Amino acid sequence: MITLNYPANSPTNSIELPSPEYGNAEQFDTGVMFHISMDNTIRSYKKAKRQIFLLEFSALSKAKIAEYITFYTASAGAEIEYVDTLGNTWYALVLSNPIESIVTIGLGSCELNSMTIQMQVSADAIIELIDDDLNTLVDGDGNILISA
Repeated sequence: MITLNYPANSPTNSIELPSPEYGNAEQFDTGVMFHISMDNTIRSYKKAKRQIFLLEFSALSKAKIAEYITFYTASAGAEIEYVDTLGNTWYALVLSNPIESIVTIGLGSCELNSMTIQMQVSADAIIELIDDDLNTLVDGDGNILISA
């Protein structure tokens, strides 16, 4: 089981979902940006790591889907707390609209639903991952702005 809580700092709304099919499928989005200065010097900048979770659920009941839709609409665009199957706590933003990814199979009482949730670990957690002393300033997209 996993737990999603909203708001992240003092949860008042929470939902438990079964364990995702493939566990915590993690992606690390790192990128390099190139810029050419006025004197034709090529400079490269490395973007900070963005940690993304891709959670796929199947065999969800209509009631569980309705419960998640209520949770999602209440917390849309805000930081949520995600407690994974190992008990690790993450603060994340939901990137995709999981309501659009709901697939229904069957009819009536035999109906089963599946959905996918894509979450990005929030920028505050990324700053801590980059530098525990917080000497690195990162914007919301994960770009390093200042590094001491």
